[in-house]
Amino acid sequence: MSRLQIGAVCLFLALLSIAATRYGGYPAINDYHDIEVYFQRGSWVTTGQEPYRDVFSEYPQVATWLFAVPHVAAEAWSRLNGTRQYDLQTYRYVFSVLMALFLAATLVMLHDLRPDRKWLVFLLLLPAGWYFTHNRFDIVPAFLVLSSLAALRRNRYHGAFILLAIATATKWYALVLVPVFLVYTFHTRRRILFSAAVSYPLVLAVIVLPTLLAIGWEGFLIPYRFHLTRTGNPESLFHLLLVTLTRLGLFQPEPLLRKVFFLLQFAIAPLCVFARIDTWEKALRWSALAVICFILFAKFYSPQWILWFVPLLVLLARTRGEIAGIVVFDLVTFLYFPYIYYLEDKHPLWFPGIIALKTALLGIWLWHLLRREEMTLPIWAQLTIKRGGR
Repeated sequence: MSRLQIGAVCLFLALLSIAATRYGGYPAINDYHDIEVYFQRGSWVTTGQEPYRDVFSEYPQVATWLFAVPHVAAEAWSRLNGTRQYDLQTYRYVFSVLMALFLAATLVMLHDLRPDRKWLVFLLLLPAGWYFTHNRFDIVPAFLVLSSLAALRRNRYHGAFILLAIATATKWYALVLVPVFLVYTFHTRRRILFSAAVSYPLVLAVIVLPTLLAIGWEGFLIPYRFHLTRTGNPESLFHLLLVTLTRLGLFQPEPLLRKVFFLLQFAIAPLCVFARIDTWEKALRWSALAVICFILFAKFYSPQWILWFVPLLVLLARTRGEIAGIVVFDLVTFLYFPYIYYLEDKHPLWFPGIIALKTALLGIWLWHLLRREEMTLPIWAQLTIKRGGR
């Protein structure tokens, strides 16, 4: 893209976000809940308090710092206008424009990484993709993960691991990509690049160090303890299976199911260790596998997680069926949230039905990608996959 085209994309998406925030209805266009949470989580920057200890946050460091940026920008804007205070609506404007710029950057990067079918980048502007960019911050870690994969493609291994570390400190899911990056680096360079691999934990250490120095281990562990004690929600496969097993008369299945699902979230890691990931496309496919597996077996599911893997699928899509699969999953996600989720007078089977459909589609994507990569696995793993498909 030329600079003029990039500028036009940024301007269009920013104006669209401003118009949507100003004129869009609730919840079809604007879902205020999570942005109000971000407003509160980032308020430490204006009050002089310490994040986590004084202002609770269930998010990692970079995300918690990110939530403070619209506060700073909104406060600066208020001072320029001669007012002393700003309200939540001003924060919403700034936040949505900021996310629109990250979306624009993601589109530009996808455009450059997919020169054969550049139009596919617009799949990210389907209803669910745009909606959750406008109302959530998950486009930021998605952009960082995509940036790390782009660096990996250019053989900039140190940069790839550094960007992946920043992504992990924004949303923890990026951690599941570390084994994929390590295996790809080993097969392409015929050795382990320790200096590049070590940059990942070093960058994470630098990011968390201010928190540790300010509030110690007890404060640092607050978001981790929150998520470890979090129960499942009705949108997850974990909850669907738990309800089914309970109704079948299996008592107290939750403790065992919780442990099994936690292990399954990271099941791609041991598989990819045995795989021959020696091309960037294979690294991309294994990255998508790792992210989808992590999402599918999470005890808590959020619809905005579509932004974590759809950019990867856009780069991988080769057939009409795969392109249709992206479109269908986006439309099903948008139907599930916000429409059926917020529908007051809905049939009791609509919500579990759409959740079951969404979960089945995720499972199909996981199986499809795994079958595409089965030949990179050792013979025992190939036989296991083939038996499972019969």
